[in-house]
Amino acid sequence: MKQYAFYGWQTADIRDARSLTPRDYYDHLSQIWSAETCAPRMRDGWTKENKTLGQCSVTAFLMQDMYGGQVRGVALGDGNYHCFNVADGCVFDLTSEQFGDSKLDYENCPEQKREEHFAKTEKRLRYELLKARLRARLAVIRPMKEQDRQAVREMMRVFYASPAVLSNGSDLIFDADIDHCVDHSPYLEGFVFEEGNALLGYGMIAKSFSTEFGKPCVWIEDLYIQEACRGAGLGSRFLEHVKRLCPDWVQRLEVEAENERAIEVYKKNGFDVLPYMEMKR
Repeated sequence: MKQYAFYGWQTADIRDARSLTPRDYYDHLSQIWSAETCAPRMRDGWTKENKTLGQCSVTAFLMQDMYGGQVRGVALGDGNYHCFNVADGCVFDLTSEQFGDSKLDYENCPEQKREEHFAKTEKRLRYELLKARLRARLAVIRPMKEQDRQAVREMMRVFYASPAVLSNGSDLIFDADIDHCVDHSPYLEGFVFEEGNALLGYGMIAKSFSTEFGKPCVWIEDLYIQEACRGAGLGSRFLEHVKRLCPDWVQRLEVEAENERAIEVYKKNGFDVLPYMEMKR
């Protein structure tokens, strides 16, 4: 079994509706805990090496969403409580690593109420951000279907109205694109990023041939992720999904030079800049 450092990991065998254990969630959360989800008073000390710092309450209430049970708090002596979970007889603290070698006393700890914690707007917003990013981590990438049309059209309106795209598009164009995606066109494929009953984003790829490279070419035409769900690696997962679908194909895309966040994602996934001027008619 993989070794973990959080309190209670050895017996954290309970499973939620997805059949995930707290150890599974620790792996996911380790990729999305950030300074943005850290308590403001601790934010200056947050690092990737100390990733659980200031994450206790938002993490514990998020795990309560998954497993039920109670959130309890270890009194820290300064008026604050360190939150952890008790569910189905399982006691676990996904953020205990921030205390290093210090041992916390998890006995007789008072229950923590989310309405009291979330009375602080900043804490509620951090919880919602962490929850959205976790949903993005758990999202399934699947082919676009007719039933997705309305939701995809709404996302396309947002995407094409953003600075990421030069053209504003139109509902006529959006529906034509979706038609090709759901009608098994040889030129265009569409995908949605689904978690639960909600769509968190979509992607479209177009297929052609590159005489420059002497092999098939796939264009990443659209890649849109709802703002709250960005930063959780879903864009990179989609690019890897395309790579598996089209192995040894040339992969190309267009990106606005000002869209620095997207450019970093593409570079991280192996894309380089081509020094061409694109023209159209």
